[in-house]
Amino acid sequence: MRSFPRCFLDFVASFLGLAALLLAAGCGSSQQGQSGASQPPADRAETVIFDIDAGRAVDPRMANPYLPSTQRDKGLHQCMIEPLFMLNYETGKIEPWLGVSMTPNERFDVWTLVLRNGIKWSDGEKFDADDVVFTINMLISNAPFLLSSAQLAQWVARAEKTDSLTVKFTLKKPDARFQLDFFSVKIWSSIAIVPRHIWKDVNPQTFSNNYDPEKGWPVFTGPYRCTGVGETEFTYTRDDNWWGAKSGWKPLPKPRILKWAWYGPSSTVTCQDLTILSRFGHFFDWKVKM
Repeated sequence: MRSFPRCFLDFVASFLGLAALLLAAGCGSSQQGQSGASQPPADRAETVIFDIDAGRAVDPRMANPYLPSTQRDKGLHQCMIEPLFMLNYETGKIEPWLGVSMTPNERFDVWTLVLRNGIKWSDGEKFDADDVVFTINMLISNAPFLLSSAQLAQWVARAEKTDSLTVKFTLKKPDARFQLDFFSVKIWSSIAIVPRHIWKDVNPQTFSNNYDPEKGWPVFTGPYRCTGVGETEFTYTRDDNWWGAKSGWKPLPKPRILKWAWYGPSSTVTCQDLTILSRFGHFFDWKVKM
C-alpha cells in the first residue's frame, strides 16, 4: 500500500475543511456566534470563502493592526487595509497603490512619497499626507509597544508633510530598501496607515478599534467593509462607494461578499468529509502524480 508524506495529507485535509465551509455557505447556514448588521442574502456565486490561517479568534471585535492581539488574517489585512505599494513577485517591480511614487536622494537617507489623489476613508473623509505623517509619528512615539514601531524608530528621524499629497522621510542612516521593507506588501502586510481623524484622540496602545456597525468601524480605505464578526467567521460586504471605483482608477471587485471562516483543526476532519468533497468536485482541479 502506497504511503503519502505528511505534507500531502495536511494538504488534503485543508481542502476537506474548505469543502465543508462551501457546503455550509451553499445551504445558507452561518457560523454560530457571529454578530453584525443585517444584510440581504447574497447569491453563492457572489460570495467567496477563505480560511482563517491562525484558527479561532480570541477577540473577534479587535481591529487595531498594531496590537499583537489583533488577528489580521481574518480579512482585515486582505480586503480592508490597503498598502501604499505592493511587490510584484513575477516582475520584481514595486507597484503603486495608495502611493504613486517613492523616490530617494543619492544617499538613500531622504525619501519622498507622493500619494494618489482622490483617496477616501470608508467613512467618506479624505485620505492625505496628514494621515501618513500622523501614523509614522504615532508609531515612533509609541516604540517599542506597537507592531513595527521599534524598526521604524530605528530608521526614521522624522516624517514631514510638504503638501497634501507629499511626505518627506528623513532617515537616521541610508537605507536603499526603505520603501520595500516598510511600505510595500510582500508575502504579508506593510505599515498600515490609519485615519488621523479617529486615532488622534486615542491611546494606540489600548485602542481596540473595535468592530462597531453603528459607527462604521473599523475605518480603512479598502473596497470592503466589515459587516459581521464571530470567533470562527468574519463577513465583509463590498463598499460600492469605494474610492478606487468612484475615481475611475479601478473597477469594483466582483464578489459582493467575502467570508473568512475557521472550520477547525485538521485533526477533526473525518471520513464524512470525503462525501462533502465529492459534492464540490467542480470547485477543485488538482491532480497528484504518483
